[in-house]
Amino acid sequence: MENIPALQREKHNLGVEARKILDLCKAEKRQPTTEEQAKLEKIWADGETLESTITREASTQRLEMASVKIDSTEPEKRERKSAGRQFIESEAYRNMVERRIWNTDPVEIRDIIASALYDADSGVSVMPQIVPGIVGVPQQPLRIRDLFNVAATTSNSIAFVRETLFTNNAAAVKESIEGSEQEKPESVKTFESEVVPVQTLAHWIPATRQIIADATGLEAFINNQLIYGLKTEEEYELLFGSGTAPHLTGVCPLATSYDPTLPAQMGVTNITNIDHIRAAIYQVRAALYPADAVVLNPFDWAAIELAKNTTGSYIWVVVTEGGVSRLWRLPVVESDTMPQGHFLVGAFKLGAQLWDREQASIRIAEQHADFFIKNLVAILCEERLALTVYRPQAFIYGTFSEYGS
Repeated sequence: MENIPALQREKHNLGVEARKILDLCKAEKRQPTTEEQAKLEKIWADGETLESTITREASTQRLEMASVKIDSTEPEKRERKSAGRQFIESEAYRNMVERRIWNTDPVEIRDIIASALYDADSGVSVMPQIVPGIVGVPQQPLRIRDLFNVAATTSNSIAFVRETLFTNNAAAVKESIEGSEQEKPESVKTFESEVVPVQTLAHWIPATRQIIADATGLEAFINNQLIYGLKTEEEYELLFGSGTAPHLTGVCPLATSYDPTLPAQMGVTNITNIDHIRAAIYQVRAALYPADAVVLNPFDWAAIELAKNTTGSYIWVVVTEGGVSRLWRLPVVESDTMPQGHFLVGAFKLGAQLWDREQASIRIAEQHADFFIKNLVAILCEERLALTVYRPQAFIYGTFSEYGS
């Protein structure tokens, strides 16, 4: 029985020797000499002979292995071809030898499993037990976007006019008669124009081209993780974006500050966080906008749910029945983006508008740095959007810790 690895090494050495001759001719910009041509032809002939021998020997060994009766009580053995063996047995390699042109088309190498366990003594591949799916990192719920009305735009900026002052001096006026003309009162309105640019949120990760081609489940998992990461940043920008490019104009920096004296003005004693939320709702209403949601950190919402009366009973809910996340008739949105001890109450549907220029999308490309020669791809996730806050007074932003409750 011939030693196939030894034959393969011999054939490889012939290829190296031929490559040296061809590279020398190329460097000197000339055709091979008569002596060099004869040597190349001998190398090619020897290579073809070795190729035939290797192919014949490989076929013989496969037949011999197939004729061996395997005891059913023994673990099944898996034939694992090396990358080199797969390459020399490929059609691309045979075509290269026949054409005598020393380059090949790409050869796909299969059955190379880096994570497989191999028992060297028995020669048996020991495959690990596979747990279905992918265990991902925890993800926070994202709901801030849902609070706004969302519209599409085809522009790169949104221009609007905001009313900044309205003094209503309307009054009953006597009818003017000759000699006693009545001057009607003048009301005052002032406006300001604002242009909000569409901004881009994006991030990317590198991945191997093989993973994308061979593991569609993993590809989908990566895509979902990228979308989630993008939406996490989007939530922060919607709440706290500074408005300085490339950031969105977030709600909280523009919102009206909460007036902590309101509960006391209303005659409330033993003021709690629940009282402050109700006073903030009134503050929104005083701006002639109806509040439609409350945004709280999960810790603060849990503290409110755990509040008890003097008899030890929970104020907010009967624990055995649960309840809807609402406070003072408004839905409560828990957001990890909202810092602990802070809150936002607002008329999100009327006081602001979210504009989608390009919704979140995934793109894959290998045209980055040296990714092409490293079999890597860049997976990019991005979106373009803008937020217009029409009425800052429609949003009240406050901090519990400042009020001693």
